[in-house]
Amino acid sequence: MILGALFLYSGIVKMLEPKEFLQSIEAYRLVLYEVAWLTAYYLPPLEILVGLGVFIRQWRRACASLIAVMMLIFTTALILAWARGLDINCGCFGASSEASNYWIVLGRDLILLFLAITVAIYADTKASRLFTKKFVAGASAKPTLETN
Repeated sequence: MILGALFLYSGIVKMLEPKEFLQSIEAYRLVLYEVAWLTAYYLPPLEILVGLGVFIRQWRRACASLIAVMMLIFTTALILAWARGLDINCGCFGASSEASNYWIVLGRDLILLFLAITVAIYADTKASRLFTKKFVAGASAKPTLETN
């Protein structure tokens, strides 16, 4: 659920400041302005959608798979910027005046990629349903004496 919350938060922050996010995308120097503009205005709603989708059982696998693809793209862009010696803000969670620490951002991206792949693989397994039933739904349920 951390994965969904992070993408939800990230999308909201970027949606509130699309011009700053556009500048972050342009700093990577990977795409034309038109592509950067489209990305700045359409990626945040997509991040919000997949972030919410991870919380919905029927959408979990598809949304986690899409997050994994996005994380591959983000990680590749980060590595390319690092290899070219660019001193940029990753733009991951909105605008920042500080340059990204590439090791930290790369580590975070790889962890998120691993989480997305894990959720996509195990999204509808029995263990996943038991976890959701016991810890998510069970947190608000009243205790009963019934046993299953």
